[in-house]
Amino acid sequence: MAPILYGARWLSVGYRLALAASGRKKQMLEHFKRVKANALALVTPHLVAIYQEATLPRVKTEQVGAGFLIKHKHRPVLITAKHTLYGHDGNEDPWAKAIFVTGFLKMLGHLKSRELAQAE
Repeated sequence: MAPILYGARWLSVGYRLALAASGRKKQMLEHFKRVKANALALVTPHLVAIYQEATLPRVKTEQVGAGFLIKHKHRPVLITAKHTLYGHDGNEDPWAKAIFVTGFLKMLGHLKSRELAQAE
C-alpha cells in the first residue's frame, strides 16, 4: 500500500492503521458508554436484593439472592431464580423471604399478592 498525502505529511501504512484503530477504539468506548447508561436507566432501578431471616443471633437478615421487580398488567412482579425462593434443596418457605419496598424490609408473605408462578 502506498503512502498517502495528509496535509503536508505523507502517512505510512502503520500510521494509517493506528488512526483507524484509534477511531474504532473511540467508537467502541462510545458504544459501551451508551450500554452502561442504558443498563443504569433500565436494569438497576428494578434490581432488588432478596433476604431471609438468618439463624445467627447477631445477624437478623441475610441476602440470599437478587431479582427484578417489574410491572406486568399494572401489577408488580418479582422475577428471580427458583433456588432463591425455595433454597437449593427446595425446603425453604418462599413467603419468609423479604425485599425492600418503599424503604422498608417486607416479607413476601406480608405483601398484597399471594401468588407464586413458576416457569419450567
